Amino acid sequence: MIFMKNFENSKEMKKALYALKLFGITAEAYYAGERVCNSDMKVNGVGAELSPEEYKRVLMERAEKVSQLEQETIQKKKEALKSVPGWMQRAANYMDPDKLSKFLDYTMKSIDGELYGQDVADALDVADFVKGNTCDNYDIMQFLKTKKTPYFVLVRLVNDYFYTGFYTSMETVRGMQYHTK
Repeated sequence: MIFMKNFENSKEMKKALYALKLFGITAEAYYAGERVCNSDMKVNGVGAELSPEEYKRVLMERAEKVSQLEQETIQKKKEALKSVPGWMQRAANYMDPDKLSKFLDYTMKSIDGELYGQDVADALDVADFVKGNTCDNYDIMQFLKTKKTPYFVLVRLVNDYFYTGFYTSMETVRGMQYHTK
């Protein structure tokens, strides 16, 4: 069985399922929490107003989009992997070998995840910023806001690997910002 997701709308999902049904392929798709399986469709049922050629075109366009996304993902992972030696060299300035080994494990998981190592690069930038400046926590908070990585991910990462207590100090500043407005 084929599982499909990330459709533009419900109609696109049903067309793709129907097209697969015409070609004898059983598939299941999800859109906005709705699950539809084409084994329940009748050949002259949902979407029967389109010809098999039109369905084939829909499927081919979707396959091209999926292929392009996969290629982009592979490229992002390759770029991140090239950065790993530099990241580890920078991280070695902050960690003992045991912690560095754990950080390397985290880095490899991040590259395979949805952030493709961006969180690692941003955490290293924050660690360098903190080490290289005699700034207050407000300045650090402003620097954090310039990074692509979500705030909580970044703060936790810096706290876990670089500066213990970083999370508490950033949350204190963050809380003060909301109470002074």
